[in-house]
Amino acid sequence: MLLTEICQDLILVIFDYLPVLDQGRLGQVCQCLAILAREVLAKTEVIRFRSDTTDRRFVRSCFGAARPALRDLSVPLADTLQAQQLGVQFTDRIHHTAILTTWITRSCSNLVRLDLSGRGPFLQDCLGPITQSCKQLESLIFNARPTQMKELIRLEPAGMVALPALTELDLSGVLLCIPILFNILYKVVYSKPTAVRKLKTLILQDCGDIGFVNSFNGGTSALIYEMGPCLQKLDLAHCLNLSNEGISNVAKSCVNLTHIDLSALTHQSLTEIDDATIRCVIDHCKSLEIISIAGCSAITDMGLVSLHSNARHLRELDISGCLRLTSMTLMYLADHPTLEKLIFNEVPRGVYPAGAVAISSLRRLRELELGGSTGGMGLLDVVEMLSRHSMLQRLSLSWCAVATISLIDIVMKNNAALRYVDVSCCQRIGEQDYQLLRATYSACEFRWEEILKWI
Repeated sequence: MLLTEICQDLILVIFDYLPVLDQGRLGQVCQCLAILAREVLAKTEVIRFRSDTTDRRFVRSCFGAARPALRDLSVPLADTLQAQQLGVQFTDRIHHTAILTTWITRSCSNLVRLDLSGRGPFLQDCLGPITQSCKQLESLIFNARPTQMKELIRLEPAGMVALPALTELDLSGVLLCIPILFNILYKVVYSKPTAVRKLKTLILQDCGDIGFVNSFNGGTSALIYEMGPCLQKLDLAHCLNLSNEGISNVAKSCVNLTHIDLSALTHQSLTEIDDATIRCVIDHCKSLEIISIAGCSAITDMGLVSLHSNARHLRELDISGCLRLTSMTLMYLADHPTLEKLIFNEVPRGVYPAGAVAISSLRRLRELELGGSTGGMGLLDVVEMLSRHSMLQRLSLSWCAVATISLIDIVMKNNAALRYVDVSCCQRIGEQDYQLLRATYSACEFRWEEILKWI
C-alpha cells in the first residue's frame, strides 16, 4: 500500500504520538509527509528540543510556515564539548543561530516563553529582532553555557524594544560590559513604566561585574531597585563587586522577594557581603523561601540571627563555605517550622556537636548536604544527628572525610525514607562498598565517584 493511499486522519493520529523532533524529521522524508507535518506543527503549542541542529531543512520544516498556536519554544545550543562530539563547527552554530532567529521572528510572533540557552555569545545579533517581533514574551532565557568560551560582549544589541509582558529574564553567564547590561535592562524591561512592575524573575548569575555601584545614584542596582515589590527571584550568584549599599537598597524596595542568591565565586571573591547587609535582606524580605550565601566568608553568626523570627517561610538555605559561622547559626534555626533543605558544605571546625543537636530539631528537613566535612565533624555526632531524621529523603556526604560504610549503614537503618545518598569522593568508601550499599538498600539511589576523577 502506498503512503498516499493511507487515510490522512490515521497518519495525523500517528503524528500526535511522536515527539516534535521526530515530527520535524518525518517532514523531510517526502512531500506528502511534509504537508502533514506542517499541519500538525501548526497546531503545536510547545516545542522543546534537547540540543541544537544545524540542518537547514529541519529548521525549515519546523518553522517554515506560520506558527500562530506556538507559545513555548526551547532551542538550546549544545556546549562546546557536545558540539565537537556532534561534529558541529563554530561557524555552523553562528549560521544556524541567524537562520533560527529569522524563522522565529517570521513565524512565531505569539510566543510567550522562549528558551535559547547557550546562545548568550550571539545575544547582540538576536535580541533586537526577537524583542521587535515577539511582543507577548513573558519569559526570555538567553544565557551562556558554563563550558562555552565566554567573550565579553562590547556591542549593544541593535533594535531593542520593551517587552511589556516580560516576567522572567535570564542572562546568566553572558559576560556583558556594564553599559551594555544597563542598556539591555533599561530598554527591554524598564523603557515603559508598566513593564518594570511585571518582572518577577531576574537571573544575572555569573555575569561578572554587573555595576552595583557604591553610590546609589545610578547603575544596575538602581534599575533593580525600581522593579520594586513585583520582583520575586533575584539571582546575582558569582557576580563581582556587589556593594553592600546597593544590595541593602534593593532589599528595602523588593520586599516580596522569595528567592535571593548572593553566592560568591570563591572565598577570595571581590564580593564581600557583610552581616549588616544580609540582616537587612532578611528583615525586609520576610517572604523569602530560598536564601543562598555560599562562599560569603565575611558573614558571621550575627548576620543570621533573625532567621528564625523573620524568615518564617524559609524552605531552603545554602551557607556552604561560610567559614566564620559557628554552631550558633544552627541554633538560630532550631525548630524552624518550614525549613526543608539545608546545604552546609565545608562545615567549619567547632560547629559540632552543638550544631548536630540543632539540626536534629528540624522536623521538616527533607534534604541535607554536608559535603567536604573533615575531622571537625565527629563521627558519633553525625550518626546521632541523622538518626533523628525519620523524614530525611536526600543526603549528600560527598568529600566527607569521616564517612564510612558502617556510618552509612547506620544512617540507612534509622532513616527508612531515604531515597538518595551521595558518597562521592569519600576516602573511606570504595567501589566495593558502593556496590554493597546498592545491593543491600535497593530502594535507595546511591551516587559514588572516585577521587581520582576530580584530580
